[in-house]
Amino acid sequence: GNMILSRLRRVYQSYGEEQILWTEGRIELTDNAVIAYHYDGPYPPTATPAAAELRHEVDVPNGENSTLAISRAFVTAVAKNDASYIRSPFDDAMNSLAAVLGANISDALGGQRVYLEELLTSDAFAHFRQKPQGE
Repeated sequence: GNMILSRLRRVYQSYGEEQILWTEGRIELTDNAVIAYHYDGPYPPTATPAAAELRHEVDVPNGENSTLAISRAFVTAVAKNDASYIRSPFDDAMNSLAAVLGANISDALGGQRVYLEELLTSDAFAHFRQKPQGE
């Protein structure tokens, strides 16, 4: 399956719809529910299935507020001076961010291969490391 999440710049209207797609259906993640749309009967169906036959609400148990848990772990790590409370170390997070930025820069350069070490240190990529002016 595929899941696409985007955060658009300079778009000041929120639109929260995420979908997971696979060859035989999709899952829609909304603010209120998780809905799976797929056909369960014999294939091919003898008649086009009704919309109600394709819509399956997924029971999702309430989970922990992950933002709160992350914040609590960070504060605990600082208070106890113990980095073991942080499950995703800063170095790992920065490496992930560099990979995403490298992919975006590669796209902007027409698909040119971008090596992370060069992206972070090379003069050829220095202008990409500068803070944009006037934004």
